[in-house]
Amino acid sequence: MRYCSIARVCETCGAAFTVPPNVLARGRGRFCSRACKTNGPPPRPIAERLFDKVLVGDGCWEFTGALSTEGYGKIGRSRREGPAYAHRVAFELFYGPIYDSLFVCHRCDNRRCVRPDHLFIGTQGDNMRDCRLKGRTQRGEGHYLARFTDAQVIDIRNRHAAGEKVIRLARAFGVERETINFIVRGETWKHL
Repeated sequence: MRYCSIARVCETCGAAFTVPPNVLARGRGRFCSRACKTNGPPPRPIAERLFDKVLVGDGCWEFTGALSTEGYGKIGRSRREGPAYAHRVAFELFYGPIYDSLFVCHRCDNRRCVRPDHLFIGTQGDNMRDCRLKGRTQRGEGHYLARFTDAQVIDIRNRHAAGEKVIRLARAFGVERETINFIVRGETWKHL
């Protein structure tokens, strides 16, 4: 029984070749030779891969691909380099390379945003200053390591001002004396 070959185009080099139908049925027949199969198709440019996963709108350009545990978009650069943050890749595509020691910060505070005019470059200090100015730092009882509520800190300060000793306050609240000293001297809980 005779079969007719099916014409195909190699995914790597673009050369025309023919394969029998049973090869296609097994999910093969994508490459013209072993060399082309080993090399594989050329990788798509990172800009193309990035913007395939971006919803462009009037405001933020949301990255819809994979996210890091912190909520930032992640995209693979290459096998050698590994994944990168999507907003860093977008910044580099529009403005050029950046040093690894610098941060790409968001004006919009949207971690998925890759819109170039919503991004700016800065040091870790710039990033923390921006965070503080926008009120995104955790302080007081909102901090995950807080041992006291705001009301307890005010109570400690009032009781100390009324003459209660630091050692007695420390015992009452189950902490070290130095912790109470920091509170009454205003070295901690400065916002109250």
